[in-house]
Order: sequence, then C-alpha cells, then structure tokens
Amino acid sequence: LNKLMPDKTGDEPFKFRFFTVKDGLPSDVLLALQEDANNNIWISTENGLTRFSPVEERFSNFDQTDYQTNYFFAN
Repeated sequence: LNKLMPDKTGDEPFKFRFFTVKDGLPSDVLLALQEDANNNIWISTENGLTRFSPVEERFSNFDQTDYQTNYFFAN
C-alpha cells in the first residue's frame, strides 16, 4: 500500500510512504480497496480484511475468526 503525502523537507512537492506486512498489513497482496465516510480505507487481502487509518497510519486487521460466519471480502 502506498500513501502520497506532502514532502515537508522541501526537496520535492510530494513523497510516498510504503506500507507492507511489516507495518501491519495482513498480506502484501491487495484485492480491493474502499474508503468509508470517516476516511478510513478498507482493504481486502489474501489473508483477511483490514481497516487503514491514514491519519494514524495504523491497520486494524480482521479475519474469519472475528465473525460468527464466514464472509468473502472480494469478488
């Protein structure tokens, strides 16, 4: 997952911040993305669903153990 943000050093107008499983993603293979009304980004991955908070730069991960029944998160 890549996040484009202003470069505060002034060298370039923008820079990318890269997020991987080391940052909390359940998988580096992303299947679908959807932004919600609170500006969170919901991401379907090979290993479950995650909610990414761009402001906090934090992932909250969910898999089928978080639910009473099984769901598919991507078509």
